[in-house]
Amino acid sequence: MIADLRFAVRMLIKYPAFSIVAFLAIVLGIGANTTVFGIVNTLLLRPLPVGHSDQLVKVFTTDNHIKGNQPTSYLNFQDFEKQNTAFTSMAAYTFAGMGMTRGSDTVNITGLLVSGNYFDLLQVRPILGRAFLPEEDSTPNGHPVVVLGYRFWKKIGGDPAIVGSTVTLNGRAFTVIGVAPASFTGVDVGFAPDMWVPISMHQWVRPAGDFWFEQRRALLMNIIGRLKPGVTISEAQAQMKTIARQLEQAYPDVNRERSIALMSLEAAKTQGIGGPDNENIARNVSLLLLIAAGSILLIACANVANLLLARATTRQREMAVRLALGAGRSRIVRQLLTESILLAVLGGAGGVLLAYCLGDVLIALLPPTPVPIVLNPQPDWRVLLFAFVVAVLSGVVFGLAPALQTARWNLTQGLRERVSTAGGAINRFNLRNLLVVAQIAVSLLLLIGSGLFLKSFYKAQAIDPGFRTENLDIITIDPLLAGYDKKRGVELVRTIVDQLKNDPRVLGADLNQFVPLGFGGEARTIVVDGRDA
Repeated sequence: MIADLRFAVRMLIKYPAFSIVAFLAIVLGIGANTTVFGIVNTLLLRPLPVGHSDQLVKVFTTDNHIKGNQPTSYLNFQDFEKQNTAFTSMAAYTFAGMGMTRGSDTVNITGLLVSGNYFDLLQVRPILGRAFLPEEDSTPNGHPVVVLGYRFWKKIGGDPAIVGSTVTLNGRAFTVIGVAPASFTGVDVGFAPDMWVPISMHQWVRPAGDFWFEQRRALLMNIIGRLKPGVTISEAQAQMKTIARQLEQAYPDVNRERSIALMSLEAAKTQGIGGPDNENIARNVSLLLLIAAGSILLIACANVANLLLARATTRQREMAVRLALGAGRSRIVRQLLTESILLAVLGGAGGVLLAYCLGDVLIALLPPTPVPIVLNPQPDWRVLLFAFVVAVLSGVVFGLAPALQTARWNLTQGLRERVSTAGGAINRFNLRNLLVVAQIAVSLLLLIGSGLFLKSFYKAQAIDPGFRTENLDIITIDPLLAGYDKKRGVELVRTIVDQLKNDPRVLGADLNQFVPLGFGGEARTIVVDGRDA
């Protein structure tokens, strides 16, 4: 085998033009697949960086009038936490947009309001400072403390002595008590909070948002729990459903026909804050990307196989001499496969390097969203293993047919002068034609699929939204994030709108709580008179 490998290296050096072209084709094919698999790995396969994740579950509210799993109200969470015996502990968290003031500028940041035991439940230890203490989530507005996310900490300078310093959020001072590990961005894939704040500080972090914490109908909180040893998810769910029925009887107006569903935290990680359909979207998009990348790899394999067949015609005499000297045809096949696999492995290494660059490029091409999407598709050991397996299989795929074809050549014809294109030419010609046809067919499928996708995208962009979009600008204003109280904030916004209305360059201006066709909104159950709810 070592001798085969050394000879394979010499052959790659002997035919540099062939080697470079084949190498680049493999790099593109494996690079595309490695990049896509890196994204799939980030979304679906890479485990959350928490302790004993097999014990962690996510608790959802189900409502007969609302499709899919929903968050839970804060008041219901408090009852679940007190009455259950299936969990060692439970924690809640919810999204919070904040305004951070640095100097004279206020910038919007994204964070999470969390229970005081959030980090302890997940068994996550900050790299600097400490996590929250239980008492820091017990007194309303009593403990203005934050734990910074690693990315955000680096973004603002990465000061190792930042613990104990203060940051200004919504016009109020908070003390930094810790910095989360680089690997930990919460339990929702795709979202990396800038910081975590105790729920007890919600009046400072989400001004004028008391409704969401004081009403059982307000489905706001994402709930996680750690199962007690020996308790299964089904047993915990049965108990939680019993508690949910009791809450339905106690508060029929708001908990009517609502129950509870449990899911492992790993299975729920792609549902995130964006809603219950995110998991299906992630899986479907991942499948489509893998199919597209696999098609590119098939084209690359067919291309390299064609190159190998073309090169084989120049080596017919060499193989005939080997056979005449006693080498078995299986020995010839092994040598040629070694050359193919070596070429594929080298191309795979190049593909991994390409994936390091392409992953960040693809993430950068994502459209802007109200809550920034944060993914880390950089290869880990799963991606490297995938790239190696794909490289070896690709080497076998594009090398086996040319190797078998070469091994079947006629010994007598191969030893003659100037007959490199004689023996078996018809068969090689047919195989090469077949590979060309396969490349064209797969390329056409990709082109047709891309064309249909672009057509659908264009039609979606051309849908009439029901209002004129020409010369229409949307400005988001939230004075509360700059420290204004509710009354002064309303006055400021109305003043701005009045000034815009009086500007001769502006035809009109008005206020709206939610952006049309944008993120956000409020859901209500509407029942027609005379019909059952």
